[in-house]
Amino acid sequence: MVEEIGVAPRNLRKRGILNFEIETFSELLEVHVFSTQDFEGEPKETDEMQPQWFALTDIPFQEMWADDKYWLPLLLAGKNFTGEFYFKDNDTLNQCAVHEVEKKDNWTKVT
Repeated sequence: MVEEIGVAPRNLRKRGILNFEIETFSELLEVHVFSTQDFEGEPKETDEMQPQWFALTDIPFQEMWADDKYWLPLLLAGKNFTGEFYFKDNDTLNQCAVHEVEKKDNWTKVT
């Protein structure tokens, strides 16, 4: 499996499950979040993205999805988490809840 930036991740660790509800979108979204520090290949720019490196203190949250500032710090700290996000539209986050959790054997259901 090669990601959109041209690298093949290895030794993935499941870190979280995020649920999204967007008023202007008819389906609920469930996103499973993984981390790794092990990959093959070199990151490259594609039509989908332009990879960039940032210091942990300089992450440009204002340029990212509104939910990222709530769960990304947990991911970067190596924590496991769940989250629920309710958007009015793609740009307006109405409500959210993020919880640090111990990793469970069954990650198919968020409680």
